[in-house]
Amino acid sequence: MTAWIGRLYLMGLNLSNLQIAHELSLNEDDVQRVTEQLRAGIVDSQPTPILSGEVECDEVYVAAGHKSHPEAVKIGRKGRCRRLKGAPGYGTLEKEKPLIFSMIQPSTSFLIKLRI
Repeated sequence: MTAWIGRLYLMGLNLSNLQIAHELSLNEDDVQRVTEQLRAGIVDSQPTPILSGEVECDEVYVAAGHKSHPEAVKIGRKGRCRRLKGAPGYGTLEKEKPLIFSMIQPSTSFLIKLRI
């Protein structure tokens, strides 16, 4: 039980699984497995958020490197400093510009993130 509390404490300090394993003298694979169980339990215990009142929304379109172009990586071409210019308009995963959308209710800690 002490090891579980120690892991939770170190997770709260944002230490990596490797750092936790060294700190508690445990096997890295065991720490990884238990950390995943703890995180899953924390997420499962959270209530389903229902947003109401004032809600802030934001979206961003992400474009980077060779995304969706594995043939460019295979031939060894370096990534471009400035991304490839795609067709104008809203992005999709096929166009290298996936949408990431988030909603937050400022008066609570509820945050909903969607990656489309």
